[in-house]
Amino acid sequence: PLPVEGWNAQISLMTGMAAAELMLAGDIGLRRTVPPADSERLESLRPAAEAAERELAGGSPEGEPWISSALALLEYRRGDDLKAAAFCTRCLSSRGANGPPGALARVVLALASWRLERHEQGLVTLKQADEQISLAFNKGLGLSLHSLGGYWFDWVLARMLLREGQEQVL
Repeated sequence: PLPVEGWNAQISLMTGMAAAELMLAGDIGLRRTVPPADSERLESLRPAAEAAERELAGGSPEGEPWISSALALLEYRRGDDLKAAAFCTRCLSSRGANGPPGALARVVLALASWRLERHEQGLVTLKQADEQISLAFNKGLGLSLHSLGGYWFDWVLARMLLREGQEQVL
């Protein structure tokens, strides 16, 4: 690709992010969210989840935060809050806790804590997630690997789940 195509992509991304910030600040506009999957779809993920758990058992430190956070979200969606919290804890104790997997794990842990009636922990963890995600957005998101880890879409997905968490907890 030509350099100008990369610049165009960055300008488009920045414009969309600026528009989103204005809409969120004014509480106007359309929010794009990822609705929770139904139980049938969650069940169809069982083979992939089992393979991911085997990978975790094998001790892959590079993949640990990503796999743990994904499994945490899956277990939360399945309704197993204790298992979700355990995967979150594993993610947050790994080297990837400062990147998007850690942000995702913090949101899931907040949601699971809330359902487990650990409200104070849920609020504290949700605030930590918000601070981590806001930091990433404040540093700017581009098309290359973010200085805090992950790519722009990883941070956008974490922010979308954060919005869901804020609506349920706050």
